[in-house]
Amino acid sequence: MRRFKRIISYLLVSVSFLAIGYGLLFFAARPIIQFVGGAVQLFLLEDTPVFAAETRNLLDGATIHEEEIIYASDIELPVYGEQFAQVKSDVGIDQPVFFGDNDEILLRGAGHSIISSFPGFYGTVLIGAHVFPEFHRLNVLELGDTFTITTHYGEFVYRVLEKKVIYRSDPFITETLRQDEQRLAFLYTCWPFDQFGFPLERLVVIGEQISGPAVFWNEEDRNNHAN
Repeated sequence: MRRFKRIISYLLVSVSFLAIGYGLLFFAARPIIQFVGGAVQLFLLEDTPVFAAETRNLLDGATIHEEEIIYASDIELPVYGEQFAQVKSDVGIDQPVFFGDNDEILLRGAGHSIISSFPGFYGTVLIGAHVFPEFHRLNVLELGDTFTITTHYGEFVYRVLEKKVIYRSDPFITETLRQDEQRLAFLYTCWPFDQFGFPLERLVVIGEQISGPAVFWNEEDRNNHAN
């Protein structure tokens, strides 16, 4: 009888240690499990996610200005979460662009950084999106190729000047965002494409506006760039 009780005790202790071990392993791996689950759901999405609050698409019924010069007072600037543009290229990119770049927006398409310039204005437009379904094709763009950002107030064509891989914390981005001498657009996504987890690098395509109206905040802004 004592031997039987001893065996039962050993079994209970072993089972307890196994349960504790698997429990600790589960909690330690929980963030990875959640990330993988979320990534699988994202890649398998067939329909546009439904969000609680519907936002406007400024492209619907928009009047495209054909003037060479536009003032900010003549256009309606988007509010956070609104679609106001579409970015396209001949390599297979055709993504809606929303004002803002939080997680929900990036599930819907490309996000336009609120600290960057708008297309047509002097400064740097910063637009990012997830690698899939389309922004991995940024790697196909070559120097001299073009991409187009069509907004609710004008169509803007950019010629690729440079393509580079940088760390997401690279001061190059913040320094370029401060410039107001050129009309540039940065399209970016995570790099490398096959890295598991949260890549620290970004693939950036830099384009300079070669077609489309010039947009100014006011007459003083226009005069400053005329000199």
